[in-house]
Amino acid sequence: MGSPEQTLRSVLAVGVTLGVSILVLVAAWGAVERRDIPRIDTGTMVLLEELFPGADRFEGLHPDEPPYSLIGAYREGERKGTASHGRGSGYGGPIRVLVAADREGIIIGVAVVEQSETPGLGDVIREESFLGQFAGKLARDPITIGDDLDNISGATLSARGTAEAVRDALEQKAPDGGERP
Repeated sequence: MGSPEQTLRSVLAVGVTLGVSILVLVAAWGAVERRDIPRIDTGTMVLLEELFPGADRFEGLHPDEPPYSLIGAYREGERKGTASHGRGSGYGGPIRVLVAADREGIIIGVAVVEQSETPGLGDVIREESFLGQFAGKLARDPITIGDDLDNISGATLSARGTAEAVRDALEQKAPDGGERP
């Protein structure tokens, strides 16, 4: 064994090497964890998985605008469709929806994200019996109560607000200028 100075230098060299290694690992781990890419919130993910069964990845198509206004749904690397949020005004306040469309822009499903409509009356907008009538529609369709959508008796403002929210969602554009969802 060498002198106390040599032992001290060896210990310091190991300590500095270990410290630098830890700093590099922490920085790399932070970069992997953050990636500066906002995540899609859990509630939206649950709805996306319901609207796009079989999709294995969802990605915000406007990464600079979280919460994402337009989300791509992918399966095995191929985009299967898009989803977008829309807002309307109901009897009880704002109505927010998530509209899913296939690659041709045909609506495949609508989910109500937020609403404050009257329980037992206006909140019927959440039921499949009402939301199902949006399926098969395109952005160019009127999507208007009394025109191509049935009203909810006693909840006209709720039904109109939902249709307004769906039309709002369909106005979202892909960053490449592509078709609406």
